[in-house]
Amino acid sequence: MKITLIEEDRTELERWVKSRSVGAKQRLRARMVLMTAEGLSTTVIMATLGVSNPTLNKWRNRYLESGVEGLKKGKTRPSRIPPLPTDKVQEVLALTLTGKPAAATQWVAGRWRSRSAFPGWRCTASGGSTN
Repeated sequence: MKITLIEEDRTELERWVKSRSVGAKQRLRARMVLMTAEGLSTTVIMATLGVSNPTLNKWRNRYLESGVEGLKKGKTRPSRIPPLPTDKVQEVLALTLTGKPAAATQWVAGRWRSRSAFPGWRCTASGGSTN
């Protein structure tokens, strides 16, 4: 595959490779594109950077499609697990924050409500749950 970089892109990608403030994945993507532009073979790039052929091709193509901006972040995918419906979340919160369940022996939701990410759970001094 052949990539011809414009000077602005080359400068930006070289800056990413040297920068400590740029994430490791973004630096790796920049190196893939720079090495391709230098004319190195796919085999050499894969061996040097420790990436697979599909990964290398994905980022080269992303650069060709979107330029430097396309290398900044991977595309996000929807979660495999659908989120709970809002009405179900509200129902669980209401049940948790109001009253004590019939079979409960220790229910401290009222005391921990403002401080705990998990209302209704009581923790021991060692950090374990007593529920």
